[in-house]
Amino acid sequence: SLDEPGSIAPALAVGGARAQVLIADRDRELVELIAYALHKAGLRYAAAHDTTAAMELFAAVRPSVVVLDTN
Repeated sequence: SLDEPGSIAPALAVGGARAQVLIADRDRELVELIAYALHKAGLRYAAAHDTTAAMELFAAVRPSVVVLDTN
């Protein structure tokens, strides 16, 4: 099953550290699609649907990669 947006999926070790991806987009279906792909790849992710939430998650999660407004 797909983790709820904002949750962290199992990690993949990258260079000895756990990679994390922050997904930030207002399109909830697109965020779920990207989150599903990351989850299947074994990557950890956090998801936000607005700028404020994205900034808060960025500060809290300290992601390795950020996917922004993909449309």
